[in-house]
Amino acid sequence: MDHLADSDVEGFLNGELSPKEFRRVVRHLVSGCRACGARIADIVPKDEFLPPGPPPSEEDYDAAIDRAWKKVRPLLKRWQEDQARRTRGLQWLSNSPAGFSGLTAPQRQSLVPWVHVEVLLQRSFEARYRNSQEMLDDADRAKYVAERIEKTPYGPGFLSDLRVRAWAELANASRVNELYRQAEAALRTARKILEQGTADLMLAAYLDEVQASLRKAQRRFSEACELHDEAFQTYRKLGERHLSGRALVSKGITLRLAKDPRAAVRAFRRGIALLDPTRDPKLVDVAQQDLLDALVDIGDLHGAVRILVQSDLREKLADEPLNRARLRWVEGKILALQKRYAEAEKVFAEVRAGFREQKLEYVASIAGVDQTIMLVHQKKLQEAHLVARDLFLVFFDQEYRNDVNAEEALKALSFLDNVCAMKLVNVYMAEAVRAFLEEARKDKGLRFDLTGVLRRGLQKGAEG
Repeated sequence: MDHLADSDVEGFLNGELSPKEFRRVVRHLVSGCRACGARIADIVPKDEFLPPGPPPSEEDYDAAIDRAWKKVRPLLKRWQEDQARRTRGLQWLSNSPAGFSGLTAPQRQSLVPWVHVEVLLQRSFEARYRNSQEMLDDADRAKYVAERIEKTPYGPGFLSDLRVRAWAELANASRVNELYRQAEAALRTARKILEQGTADLMLAAYLDEVQASLRKAQRRFSEACELHDEAFQTYRKLGERHLSGRALVSKGITLRLAKDPRAAVRAFRRGIALLDPTRDPKLVDVAQQDLLDALVDIGDLHGAVRILVQSDLREKLADEPLNRARLRWVEGKILALQKRYAEAEKVFAEVRAGFREQKLEYVASIAGVDQTIMLVHQKKLQEAHLVARDLFLVFFDQEYRNDVNAEEALKALSFLDNVCAMKLVNVYMAEAVRAFLEEARKDKGLRFDLTGVLRRGLQKGAEG
């Protein structure tokens, strides 16, 4: 790191730096930079420093600890009671199909407002892989309740941080639901509350994580990686090994989207090694799946097969249809790279059916194009046409929100249907359609170049 600028020193001494900039300056000073330390010492009057002398006696320390413990002891009991309320609340809700409205009046009354927020935040977190709308609904409700709490037994700092967490989860849930403007606004509010409150480093790092995920979704990959790194460094300094690993896994996902699979593999491996399975077993499973995908991206079949066998993912995901379909998809890709086209085709057909059962026709279409490619490899053009026609017709009947590039995807599938019908299709054309569908999921401004794909496909077919 370069030496501090004059504005850094001035802002540090005047207390005018933002929490993020303040942390940056402090990190530099405690790193042992003598030059910058001397600049600070020259500016600050000598009588402003703590006077030299012997350290306080053990009796002084003990007295201070006793005073603190006397003040905290009543709060500790209350905290334990609230944690028990939180546990009971989560259990009640797991047994209540109607959610909070299904609880009895005494049950609802026992969930004091700040516990109510904690329960909602936990439910939102648990829904992240299962139901994005539930995730958003619970986060929005948590924010609503948190903003209406006037005080808690734990002081203003606790309430401030609770509101930061609620706004952060709303930002994250909005990002998952592709409501990017809402996510940006929620993040701004969360950072403002944090800066005016405790400036807690753990919360600041989490906000960096959420913002990194948002930048990734917006395809601003360089910014996303910088934020992932910032979160990683903060967690590491705080001794949070598991959270450091989580930040690296998120960076790996960003690097895959940025088409840097080798760097993604390195990030996934470093991150998974830091994760604590007892804290978030689902995160470990998802990270291993992402590592599998990245290994396939770089053609490391030996590494992919080893992870597949050693991770026991097949058994772990046996009761999760969506994640099981994702895993089978990777297995199909491995078979395809091994040129076991007939076996891969059957797996892709299974995956397509699995995604359709989950009402994910767009993803099912990509798996279906993979199936088509395998059939073309085997010269089974009539069967390839039957699959391509089914993909087009089913996709045509779907209703999509504005956040899906459905019109251009339909053009790509129509093209594949037509070239299969005319027996002009080759692997290059089908792979171009597949690549377009994959990119169009992330870039809704993308347009399908029918003429260009046809011309390049015919040219490559003639060459190969």
